[in-house]
Amino acid sequence: MKSDRISDAIALYRILGTLGYGVRIIDADTQLKQLDIDVFASPDTPETRFLWDEGLAACSSDLGLLELAIKIRCSPGGGSRKWIDELIAQGLQAESAYDQARAVSLRGFLDAEADAEWLTEPTTDDDSWYRSVLRIAQRRAKSERDARHWFKKFCEGTDLDEAWAAFRLFLSIADRRCWLWCHEELAVLVRQAGGSAPKVHSARTFCSNWSMGPPSLARKASVLKVSSLSLPIPQTIPGDHSNGFSWLPHIL
Repeated sequence: MKSDRISDAIALYRILGTLGYGVRIIDADTQLKQLDIDVFASPDTPETRFLWDEGLAACSSDLGLLELAIKIRCSPGGGSRKWIDELIAQGLQAESAYDQARAVSLRGFLDAEADAEWLTEPTTDDDSWYRSVLRIAQRRAKSERDARHWFKKFCEGTDLDEAWAAFRLFLSIADRRCWLWCHEELAVLVRQAGGSAPKVHSARTFCSNWSMGPPSLARKASVLKVSSLSLPIPQTIPGDHSNGFSWLPHIL
């Protein structure tokens, strides 16, 4: 959205959202609506903040928070990252346990430094709901770091058996956040083959043989170009017993 036409752009976005027909452009990797991703790439203005607040309020599950975090992270230059960081800081200081838990859950889906203080907060001696949510958020942040570690090992590995093992470990823990960084890791494969790294249209172009066993090094390098299989990244959150409401209090 252009900063001088924000109001018009938001009005058009709302109109398009009410239409029950027409063409919808879906991001091939994240499987999210491109229009929704673009909203979170907008400049930081009172009008866009109101729209972002609506997006957050519509999140009623962990899966909703994951998709919100992906939209924000798709546009690192957008003002929405500052907005969500401020909301998380406010939520952590809030009196409401609901606001605290939602803020903690969101942190688990956003990119975090490996030495971030909150990742090492103890949770084992406290069975409170807040600590339970924190434990899940810590695990989710760690799972993304581990997924990127193993995918990088796959891309850099010259031993085919080790590369295949790393690829299988990556698949076992990855979620859609991997599409935010796997393009740059995939470029290593092209450099291994002695070429320059072209712009990849979709990181889903993977050699189908990698789902069954290690191919030749030449086939490994062609992973950006040849594919008959989309990378099987789940739409839900792998390894979680709760794609539903871990950050909401269970009142029965």
